[in-house]
Amino acid sequence: MRKILSIVIALILLNLSLPRAFAQERICSIYFTKIGCPVCAKTDPVILGEWPKKHKDLVLIEYVFKGWNDDNAILLGEYALKFGISPAVPLLIFEKEHALGLPSVFDVENKLSSLDKKCRLLDKTVSFEELDFNELPVKPKIWANGRLLVRVKRGSVSSEFLREVLFAENLEEVLKNSNYKIVEIPAKPAPISYGQIEFKKAFKIEDSWILKCNENITGFPLEEFNEENITGNFASQTAPSNQNLILYASLGIGLVIICLLLFAFKVRVRIKWS
Repeated sequence: MRKILSIVIALILLNLSLPRAFAQERICSIYFTKIGCPVCAKTDPVILGEWPKKHKDLVLIEYVFKGWNDDNAILLGEYALKFGISPAVPLLIFEKEHALGLPSVFDVENKLSSLDKKCRLLDKTVSFEELDFNELPVKPKIWANGRLLVRVKRGSVSSEFLREVLFAENLEEVLKNSNYKIVEIPAKPAPISYGQIEFKKAFKIEDSWILKCNENITGFPLEEFNEENITGNFASQTAPSNQNLILYASLGIGLVIICLLLFAFKVRVRIKWS
């Protein structure tokens, strides 16, 4: 009888430990990118648009910025000083290594499963399952499982609930069974460098987080919300056209020719007076 009881207790303990063990397998990465960055225009659609759908255990904490004096850009500088990384984009930071620019950023995909999985924060490394979403610095966006969480402000929404929102198989059930105030808002695209990523649905969780997803979820009250107050007006960016590039190149060549002519004229005058 004691032996049977011991086996039952062991199975219960094993069952309780399995979810945590599997949860710790999620790979966490910090991704710095910049609106208007030509290289980021190549990496953003793949890293943010494709990887979270393709690699279900990957979590990307995105810090996007438009100007180098933005809060997220300053955070990039702090990471650079702390870990001896070049303050440039696009940049992927994992627990024990990083990838900067092309082709390094894309090459990481082939070894995702072998990378150390914890999130590398400025002051510590922490597993995704132990990460406090509300303590993340400045203005984070969290991409995972084809879904996106955008922090509006620090609040009382628990990290456990937010993790469940990202990875729940039945997202509608999780949202409807929640005690948090959740309303549907217009599903605006997520801005990326010279582009955007579309979502079918968007929900505001309390006044703290915005969830964007592609599940067809209904039954929530619709509320207007100006997301630009939070994310900034990134959507107005336009990619440089070939015509503009030709114009810029022509101006550059013209300036070089003018400088050469002035130099030649100066030399000629010197020769004449000598």
